[in-house]
Amino acid sequence: MAKKVNPAKPLVILVIVIAAAAAVLLYTQVASRYFQGTTAPTTVPNANFAQISSCREISSAGKYYLAGSLSTQIQSGACLNVTASNVQIICNGNGLYGSGPYVIVPPFTYGILASNVSNVSVEGCAIRNFSYGVYARSSRLLSISSSNVSSNYVSNIWLQNSSDSVISSDVLSYNPSAFGSLRINGSSTNDTVSDSRLAYNAKVGIVVNATGNRFVNNTIRTTPVSFSCSGINGFKHSNYASANICFNSSGCSFAVCRGANIQPNLTDVQLGKQVSSCGTISSSGTYRLSKDISMNYSLNSSATEQPCINITAKRVTLDCLGNSISDASTGINIFNSSVSVFNCNVRNSRIGINVGSFADINISGVTLRNNSGFGISLSGTQHAILSDINAYGNQYGLGLSGALYTVVNKFNFLLNRFGIYLTGSTTNTFEGGVAKNNSVADVYALDSALNVSSGNLFQASSCTVGDAPWANCKFRIAPSLQFYPLQSCSPLVKPGTYLLMSNLVGVTSTCFNILQNGTTLNCNGHSIISPVQRGSGILAAGKSDVLIENCSIYGFRNGIYASGSKIYISNIVSSGAVTGINVTGAKYITLINNTVNTTYNYSIYLSNVSQSLVQGNKINNGLYSNIALYLLDSASNFIRNNSFVSTVTGMFLDGNSRNNTVVYNYAERNAQDYVCSEQASGINSESVGINYGTKKYGCTWMAAVLPPSLQPASACTTTQAPNNFQLTSDYAYGSGSTCFTITKPDSSINCKGHTVIATNGGTFADFENASGAASLSNCNLAGFTNAVLARNSSITISNDTFFTNSSVSSRSTAINVTGSQRLVVVNDTILSSQYGIIASNVASGSISDNFVDGSYTFRLTNVSNTKINNNVATASKVAMSLINSLRNSIKDNTFIGGEQGLLCSGASTNLDAASDLGGNKCSNSYACSAWLGSSLPSCT
Repeated sequence: MAKKVNPAKPLVILVIVIAAAAAVLLYTQVASRYFQGTTAPTTVPNANFAQISSCREISSAGKYYLAGSLSTQIQSGACLNVTASNVQIICNGNGLYGSGPYVIVPPFTYGILASNVSNVSVEGCAIRNFSYGVYARSSRLLSISSSNVSSNYVSNIWLQNSSDSVISSDVLSYNPSAFGSLRINGSSTNDTVSDSRLAYNAKVGIVVNATGNRFVNNTIRTTPVSFSCSGINGFKHSNYASANICFNSSGCSFAVCRGANIQPNLTDVQLGKQVSSCGTISSSGTYRLSKDISMNYSLNSSATEQPCINITAKRVTLDCLGNSISDASTGINIFNSSVSVFNCNVRNSRIGINVGSFADINISGVTLRNNSGFGISLSGTQHAILSDINAYGNQYGLGLSGALYTVVNKFNFLLNRFGIYLTGSTTNTFEGGVAKNNSVADVYALDSALNVSSGNLFQASSCTVGDAPWANCKFRIAPSLQFYPLQSCSPLVKPGTYLLMSNLVGVTSTCFNILQNGTTLNCNGHSIISPVQRGSGILAAGKSDVLIENCSIYGFRNGIYASGSKIYISNIVSSGAVTGINVTGAKYITLINNTVNTTYNYSIYLSNVSQSLVQGNKINNGLYSNIALYLLDSASNFIRNNSFVSTVTGMFLDGNSRNNTVVYNYAERNAQDYVCSEQASGINSESVGINYGTKKYGCTWMAAVLPPSLQPASACTTTQAPNNFQLTSDYAYGSGSTCFTITKPDSSINCKGHTVIATNGGTFADFENASGAASLSNCNLAGFTNAVLARNSSITISNDTFFTNSSVSSRSTAINVTGSQRLVVVNDTILSSQYGIIASNVASGSISDNFVDGSYTFRLTNVSNTKINNNVATASKVAMSLINSLRNSIKDNTFIGGEQGLLCSGASTNLDAASDLGGNKCSNSYACSAWLGSSLPSCT
């Protein structure tokens, strides 16, 4: 409540007014560094006051009150369709509740839809069970506050081409899709999301596919990916984030979170005796887990096949000291004998602890909770001792497969689906424990593990429901078949394991249609043969948790067709099909060790597939216009160790197929080995990697080279006479020193669009005393620590792309030129460098049409008479630094820096430092105002 003003103290009032005005001015100046949005009055004019009691269109300005919670059965369109500006929707805690549809295909439903309007507010509303909770398109000045927008199927809040809006103090939860609980899309800019809580979303919290927006004081919890961005939208200065509590960001450099994305290959991380991250233990000794660690496996497709802690050495002791491992594919994998694991908690993973075919294993004092597969899995293990084991909420508390001489004591297996699950496991002993309140069975055994003659013992222990007579559970249930035998083609109408008993010949339509989740089809090496190219040998559409293995399939339109998630396809031989393996609209797919021969269109076809593994597949002898491995709009997949031989095109990344890890694939005798569309060709499109082959189109991020045994001598050389070098192929450079040393004028290096990848840093080209017309052009250089050096040389560097290696050195540089009479740097792209372009003691030249991203993008010292035109620099620290540089001309540049956009020092602060020819934009500038002219308003 406002206080009454004392008329006797006008001076105090004046001081307060001045202070308030100063605070507003200061805030405006700070905010303008990040955004240049427009503002407009937000006052709602006097208009309608109405109650809302049913779904309707709001076509007039005014205040609208939700009289009570409203449920609707609409199957398309909006419950509240706002087509007028200056509207307030006030719910007072009441809700709009839809009934779906719960699919990501039209028609869609909307709790509130706002189109081509401005100044619309939504306050205190609960909105659930629509396709979209709130959807705004081509609108401005929206406000969504103090609302609970949750359990909407596509997205809770979606802003499409909508700007200058505020989302504050909201709860956005339980969104199941990968589109994000909150999504800001298209040309949406100057939107602010603050003080909101996002939790329990299945895939992504906030998706940012736009620039110039703010995210402040939000909390994002219990969601696999907190922030997700694509391309330029994720650059450090594309958006602004501060004081958010979040776990990780995928592609969003502006968002600082407490966690981090897991590394592409965890097996390369060697763990020391104090373990604080995921990785591999490869030496004997005692190791201690020093803190809780989370793998967050859903972020990275390669990690779905990797354990968090992988123990590969003998005589290892791992003591977790009561700390936890969570969100892993496998929490702890034991891959050798004589290993002990103590005092560990593993939760929310696929498998808690996995032990292979090894002996003398000791696991004690562990708790396994809420793992989607096994709490502990022993496969082929002998002589293991498991003591003080607690498993709750897992699919299987303890699984034994082919395990012998296991002793399990002091155990508690409660509230799992299966408490203890055995197959092919004999002579095991369970004593002094409890298995009860598991939903299917407390003790469940198959085949040789079932009968009293198995040698399994259950002593001084209790269980309630089981099928094994040796367990003496209170209630007996009949064992199920280990598998369903298949003698002919048929739909598979219930979950379980199916085994093909013989070859099937003369099939003329789809043979096996998998209709249930949780189905395994093992062809046991038998064949399914069709004389025509119709239907699919095996069809699994829209399914999850499906395994297809050990099948030979000939003919059909698709050897295998699959869509859905968590589908594992292994050891398949497909021949003579139009498409060998066709996967469309899927996630978490594994294609491993398959062979595809003589297909007509595509051997393996992936469309809209993400976070999947394609490994060890062999593709041979494609017919007609065959593409061995085709990816269309498929991102964030891990593709390695596949071979493409005698096809038309080996691998083709088409459409928006980006952020894939493509390494160590082999291509031979193809018309084209590797092809990338324009969207999938940028050097930052994929993880930098080496692939074997020679014929490449696009794919500038990739070095396609001959195998080591066939690689020609390196193109690297030192020249002491004028020379023109032209690269004829991609190269992998591993020495870490200098590839080219040019010491004579009039020498040039033209890479002709080829890519050179440095696996150990180093310098690609060093020009020394080449005072004539030296040049470097048309190169894609990745991984070099200091890519190009030039000393006392006049040089032109043009049409190149650099991706420097800041992990090798904290002072990586793309271009470093000293003592040049004439320097031309034109049309180059530099990404992820510590220093982009460093130039000192340069007498004249041109630096134009470059895009540079890094920590310090341009640093010019004693540079004179040089044109600096049409460059774009985005830096985490300083974009353009001018030091003692005079008589330069600057026009149409964009300098965006986290600390300074444009920074002048020394003589560069004087009037004659540069001529401002206009069109320059800066996030800010320091000490440059003496010469900044027409650009001064946009470079304050």
